[in-house]
Amino acid sequence: MVQPDIGQEDRSETDGERVLSALEKLSGQGGATPRLVVWPEGVVRDYVEDGYPFYAYGWSSPLYLRRRMARLLGPEDILLIGGTALEFDAKDRISGAANSVFALDAQARLRGRYDKAHLVPYGEYLPMPWLLKPLGLARLVPGDIDFTSGKGPRT
Repeated sequence: MVQPDIGQEDRSETDGERVLSALEKLSGQGGATPRLVVWPEGVVRDYVEDGYPFYAYGWSSPLYLRRRMARLLGPEDILLIGGTALEFDAKDRISGAANSVFALDAQARLRGRYDKAHLVPYGEYLPMPWLLKPLGLARLVPGDIDFTSGKGPRT
């Protein structure tokens, strides 16, 4: 488990490069012995999946990002990345997001994704928005996209 050791009070919407550099520095290098490297949720802000509309990526590239992460891995290592997966409507507008864990291999391929099934009220979603928004209450974390629940454990 790799923690970037950057306190919440030092985090912002534009700290992606600083956090990613800290994670890279602390993750070590792969070798002959397989490793499972875990980066926690909420630290990788850029999107790692392909296939989103171009505007979702800003100035980043998911392939470049995955290759950058994969260079830290040995041939049999897996990196578990806590991140966000976006959902889109028929007009390619963001309609929701999932708090996800992605499995990345040394060839920069995503081997799997798990979407969090039990969301945190006031963090990943605002309960009873029809009541709370008119009262001026909102989420306690940055962003305005509500997260959707994953399907939960399955084989």
